[in-house]
Amino acid sequence: MIFFASYFNKKHHIGHIMAISIMQPGIYDEFDLLFPTVDLFYNKNNISWEEFKKQYREILENRREDIIDRLSNRDEEDITFCCWERTPYNCHRIVAFEFLKEIGYKVELH
Repeated sequence: MIFFASYFNKKHHIGHIMAISIMQPGIYDEFDLLFPTVDLFYNKNNISWEEFKKQYREILENRREDIIDRLSNRDEEDITFCCWERTPYNCHRIVAFEFLKEIGYKVELH
């Protein structure tokens, strides 16, 4: 199963903990295919949340096959994808969560 949580909500860290943010508060393995682009990351305060979600979703769609390929190597392993925001709302992890759910993965959001 794939979980999504904040770095700071350790009670929801299950299995292999992986960063999906460009910067991390420590040393984590990275799942960079779920990173927003550097341009989008640094421009996020200059666009609406709806525009951010749209642009990030396009990035995920463009990376779809690579994401599926990389996750196929981890079918039997629980993973928690972490990022900074304490809640998933107005955070790219909710978009990544929705994307993975739509393409058939078992996911849980915290």
